[in-house]
Amino acid sequence: MSFPGNCIAAEPGRRLGAAADEASARPPLILLVEHDTRTRRFIATVLKYSTEATVIEASPPRDALLQARTLARPVDLLILDVEASGIAQARELAAASPGMGVLLVSGRERPPCPIPSAWRFLSIPFPTAAFLDCVFSLCRAAPPAA
Repeated sequence: MSFPGNCIAAEPGRRLGAAADEASARPPLILLVEHDTRTRRFIATVLKYSTEATVIEASPPRDALLQARTLARPVDLLILDVEASGIAQARELAAASPGMGVLLVSGRERPPCPIPSAWRFLSIPFPTAAFLDCVFSLCRAAPPAA
């Protein structure tokens, strides 16, 4: 089940990061913040085998915020567990990187508070296809990889 449920399907046979112009291409940068180690590893593995994105993993949202500030480039997609202060941290990261996509995940059925309309939410457990649809749609504006 997803909320608000408007992630669009990826194009068949297209991998996230497929380059149109190899000279200026770079893989999308995804920051994955999940407190549960097994869930974080599962999501990172799905991203590894389904995309060409660079994935950086973090556990507490505060660590993710610190990591994002030290990166040489902006984060294209934030995938964040909404537990604890996750939404507050997502808002802070999004303010620093206005073009960044945000995908919130949680064991809850809905976000604990209203979220911006451009953000997406998926309830855990989610179908892998629904997750990848959200990732592809949120990274669509991100520069493609080589």
